[in-house]
Amino acid sequence: MNTFRARYYDGTTLKPKAVTLIFEKKRLCVLEAGNQTEIKLEGTYSCDIHQHHLSLTFAEGRRYDIFEPSNDLIQMLEPEHLDKIFHRFKKKPFYLIALFVLSLLGVTLVTQWTIPTLARLLIAMTPEGRLDTYSEVISNGVIDQVGKPSRLCPSSQKKIINLVQDKLLSSEPDIRRRITINFRSDVGINAFALPDGNILLTDDLVRFISSHEELLGIVGHEIGHVMERHSLQRILETVILGFLWDALTGDLSSTAAAAAALPLIMQYSAYSRKAEHAADAYGVQLMKKNQLDPTYMAYFFAKLDTNTSDTANALETSTSNNTSTSECFNIAFEALATSATSKETMDKVLTHYLSKSNISEESKSISDLMTSHPLSKERVNNIINQK
Repeated sequence: MNTFRARYYDGTTLKPKAVTLIFEKKRLCVLEAGNQTEIKLEGTYSCDIHQHHLSLTFAEGRRYDIFEPSNDLIQMLEPEHLDKIFHRFKKKPFYLIALFVLSLLGVTLVTQWTIPTLARLLIAMTPEGRLDTYSEVISNGVIDQVGKPSRLCPSSQKKIINLVQDKLLSSEPDIRRRITINFRSDVGINAFALPDGNILLTDDLVRFISSHEELLGIVGHEIGHVMERHSLQRILETVILGFLWDALTGDLSSTAAAAAALPLIMQYSAYSRKAEHAADAYGVQLMKKNQLDPTYMAYFFAKLDTNTSDTANALETSTSNNTSTSECFNIAFEALATSATSKETMDKVLTHYLSKSNISEESKSISDLMTSHPLSKERVNNIINQK
């Protein structure tokens, strides 16, 4: 015997009545005050199957909305519903393959084009002042939840901030007012651009760079994300996806979960290929405008791509060898200015890096379709061609 919750509409009023239904031995009964009244299924009725309930409607207007119906009940009320689907797929596997391909294309279309386009339209239609307010609210709720507090000493932090302001933003007063540099730890070699202009540099990133120009290239790239509002667009895309899932499933928790997961979204979700290329181009132009060589940006990405595992192990070892994780560390900041990799050495490294695997147009097309993030070699090649 199966028991189901249901709502009953008598066909004369709009107000439903909560009832309990019992399904046993192919009989469907209403349970009221301990008595069972069988629902006669003779005559004309329709059965509509929804995500979480089944609607049983009779010709005179009576309707039962039965929640979480069993397959046995569905089979009795709508015998062709399950058999029709399974028989078709069993008899012709082509239908299953076609359904899978169409579903994959549909998901790709929605996630890679429809949702990003809708997010860009929302940003374009919203006044700048309101966008700034939204960005500030979002960033205030995220900034302290990304990683952990930096262990880079305040003196070194100040030197980096001054370097960015003096070498990259000295002739850009509007950008300078908007951008704020902050530092976090335990998030790997990375940098994050928050919607309000906060750029988070990680301790491991600071350890990894070998010149001022590399650092300025990375900051220029993140400034591109801020000025093009890529971070806000990425968050909007996640919220829109949550709304769509809510609409499909009727579960209103998806959007709330997306909002609660904003710190994780900022850390682990990648920008689109288009956004990364745009940020690279912005950083290149900003460096060129300030008489800085964009080759250092390309060199950083190449170095990061070829040494990711070795670098991670080295950084983990150096961190574990510290006597106290609460002690701050300094970097030989002034030495970075004089020990910068020579142009000749960088050119040799980049030439060798790009020659190891040429990027064909076919591989670019496949990557465009199957991934959202650009290939490292593709990025390096694009930066070199723009400088």
